[in-house]
Amino acid sequence: MPYIGKTPLTGAYQLCDAIVTSATATYNLLVGGSAVIPGAAQNCIVSLNGVVQAPVGAYTVSGSTITFASTLSATDVIDFILILGNVFDIGKPTDGSVTNASVSASAAIAYSKLNLGTSIVNADVSASAAIALSKLATTGTMTFASTIGVGGATPAASGAGVSFPATASASTDANTLDDYEEGTWTIAIQGSSTNPTVGYNFRVGTYVKVGKNVTLNGHFRTSSVAGGSGDVLITGLPFAVDNTSNYTTVGVCYTFNTATSKFPYYVRLDNGGTSITLYYGSGTVQSTSLVVSDLGTGSFSNETAFTINYLATA
Repeated sequence: MPYIGKTPLTGAYQLCDAIVTSATATYNLLVGGSAVIPGAAQNCIVSLNGVVQAPVGAYTVSGSTITFASTLSATDVIDFILILGNVFDIGKPTDGSVTNASVSASAAIAYSKLNLGTSIVNADVSASAAIALSKLATTGTMTFASTIGVGGATPAASGAGVSFPATASASTDANTLDDYEEGTWTIAIQGSSTNPTVGYNFRVGTYVKVGKNVTLNGHFRTSSVAGGSGDVLITGLPFAVDNTSNYTTVGVCYTFNTATSKFPYYVRLDNGGTSITLYYGSGTVQSTSLVVSDLGTGSFSNETAFTINYLATA
């Protein structure tokens, strides 16, 4: 409510300094040696000679002075004067006084009630408050200027986005995004029986993982191939393949300059697998796996590029 003059302090309960009586009815109101101004006589509890006095009738207040209805003497004792402040209204709490325990767990404060532009500033919240997320209703919208971390991840120091932990914390909720990662992987050619010795002109592997879904890209060319046997395997996958029964993933590929002119046209990943197999078509045979002896051994051989999308185990 509006006031003429000084607005009463809200919820400020102040015990006045001790007063030594004398032959006068008027005394100064001090707290810690400094003058205080109650809102009205009704905002004070005054005890004189062991009896609580009636405001207005027994005393009045003007500014920082109290005047009793009759002159006191040196034998009178003002036991205490307690200034209650504004005991009816609830205003802004003292800066730093609001803690997590001060808010009811069932309060569900609506985000729209929080004017984060000007009303609530950093100084209004205690540094040790640790306000629980459950105290804030999530029906509104929130804006973040930089990054946020989930699952215990440290927010990235640059850009704006969501930081996930290095090891995914998998959620059983089908509608929860629990991981995002992008990076590189190292391509390695091996044989299903024995591994060949392979040199590379270049090998580039990249990936993007969103939840369990992995988009894998690879491009390489060999400078030498010696020894080895069995099917050609591309190893080094950044994530193991989902082990669901009968799960198989295929992707397109481009291959150039093998030794036997057998050019694979797709790559395949089987459930639980950790490597990629290359397949080609030959006559009436729709798909045959490429073997190590099919690889070119020259300095610019077996150039292969592929893209495959698969589900990881987590």
